[in-house]
Amino acid sequence: MEAAEKTMCASVISLEDGQLIELILAAKQRLFFVGPGVSRSVAAAISQTWEELGRDAVQVVLDVDPEICRLGYGNIDGIRLLQETASRLGGTIYNRPGIRIGLLISDGTSLIFSPTPLLGYGTVLLRSKKTDFEIAVTA
Repeated sequence: MEAAEKTMCASVISLEDGQLIELILAAKQRLFFVGPGVSRSVAAAISQTWEELGRDAVQVVLDVDPEICRLGYGNIDGIRLLQETASRLGGTIYNRPGIRIGLLISDGTSLIFSPTPLLGYGTVLLRSKKTDFEIAVTA
């Protein structure tokens, strides 16, 4: 009997929160998320998936230092939502200071990504993407 042949595909993509959310919500067996912080929308998707899959099927590792939010790697609302979900389900948010890389494992799909901080200075927001920079001035 021959062993099943496994195919591995690697690609480089530009990753936005919407794509992360799609992969998080697609998880049917397990979800593993690592990042310096988390946005409210990504946290809501993780929370929903955690509720659906159960306490032991989801693991979250973040750097929960308030400086992370000031640097733009997420926001406190996202962290609070995940902490509430973990508490309700009897789960844990693992704290790993210094994380600056992202990892998402959603069933058989794994992504390693560099989270893009959204930095706010007064009324100017700077968002960098790979080699592109987008500058938006808010009123």
